Amino acid sequence: MAQYDDYGELYTGLKKRPIPIMQNRYASTAMNDLSGLRVLDAACGTGFYSQMMARQGAAEVIGIDVSSGMIENAKKELPAHWEDGPVRYFVGDFEQADLLQNLGLDRLRGTFDMVFAAWLLNYAADWQHLTKMLDNIFDALKPGGKLIALTPNPFLLQEHGPEMTIDEGRIGDRWQVTETYEYGFRVHMMVNTSPSVEFDSYVLYLSEYEKAAAAAGFPCLSWEVGT
Repeated sequence: MAQYDDYGELYTGLKKRPIPIMQNRYASTAMNDLSGLRVLDAACGTGFYSQMMARQGAAEVIGIDVSSGMIENAKKELPAHWEDGPVRYFVGDFEQADLLQNLGLDRLRGTFDMVFAAWLLNYAADWQHLTKMLDNIFDALKPGGKLIALTPNPFLLQEHGPEMTIDEGRIGDRWQVTETYEYGFRVHMMVNTSPSVEFDSYVLYLSEYEKAAAAAGFPCLSWEVGT
């Protein structure tokens, strides 16, 4: 995703802001003990969560992100003793069919114990695009494997999101609803950094997640509000 290619060096620093710190704690708890597991970090960015999963015992971590700039920085930030260790990174698009096969990782299809997707699903413009992402995730997971995703709260934002203006929508930084649909809305996010970080993403309502999950083969969804 070209909109992130220039933000690689800034992105890791964003994880140290108050709201991301809370998200990181929730993610760590949700992952729990990963000892000996093979895990996929979907939309890995600069590898913050990839490294977290390795520290929590994962035997193998594959990180994939659509931004070449993010992957370049992820590789730079790997500790020296992990250069030949548990974490590997690849540039790839989760909306591309047969992603693992196209990355030369065909042998890993259906072998991942867990897929962790932090802020991937909110880049799906509708349930059809979301299904493409979930298809690749389902293809990666072994039977009984688990997907953990961080994504905007569809319950809260379905009720209140569309009426938020650039001033009313302040949550630490600023975000603005730029388009509304029957099934969700598009937002433009402006992060108060130097230089500033801006990007576009989507908030889809619960019905869209349910349709996409069913189409991709996931038997059920459960939601938790991180604290």
